[in-house]
Amino acid sequence: ELPNTTRAFAKLVAQVRGRESSGQQMHPAKMTFQALRIHLNDEFGEMRKGMKAAFKMIGEGGRLGLITWKFSERKILDAVVNSLEAVRPNEPLLAWYRHQPGAPPLPDGPSLEYDEVVRPSEKEVQRNSRARQGLLHVMHKRNLPRLAHLEKRAYALPGWAGIMAPASSTLPTRMRPGGGSSASWDNDEAAAARAGNGSGRATARAAAKTNADGNGPVTTTGVKRKRFPRSDG
Repeated sequence: ELPNTTRAFAKLVAQVRGRESSGQQMHPAKMTFQALRIHLNDEFGEMRKGMKAAFKMIGEGGRLGLITWKFSERKILDAVVNSLEAVRPNEPLLAWYRHQPGAPPLPDGPSLEYDEVVRPSEKEVQRNSRARQGLLHVMHKRNLPRLAHLEKRAYALPGWAGIMAPASSTLPTRMRPGGGSSASWDNDEAAAARAGNGSGRATARAAAKTNADGNGPVTTTGVKRKRFPRSDG
């Protein structure tokens, strides 16, 4: 007989998973109920929508703050920030792009600059232990070219394939930078996810920096994008 109450369902999950399955001192059904809640409320989708709406509402110079608690939330934030990240003046790929013959100037547009993550102090954690995993992310809205747009244009130039060939040959296909996108948010987010997350963007930046500096062939080591720390959940 299928359970028809919360207590009965929790008991069934505990019987199936076992009391020690979670590896922590919590009810074995806790994560199951959390997964159901996230799915039914579309919490990850609502988080993306909320960030998009807030980004559109604030003016240039405005700040957007977001507190995350779990690694899954920080992955979503990372993907959104990648799609809107502003090109910084010392960006190695920008220096390489500007030296390419016939490369058109990048258009300014709404973008985000990311500040350092604000972590709870020891005093705050002592007062509230639940604050331990909370991270405050602060972003500033700018009117600058987006890094995703720069990547799209740079990767399409004839000279890019040549400097990336030695490094890309050592990376799995899914990590190799490339792929186009339109100027829409969703396509920018998808392109940034393909070209910008993890090793792809780090390798591309290292390639651009090595080539622009004239230091010989590119390697897979170099400038790495700041990553959010991982925690349970």
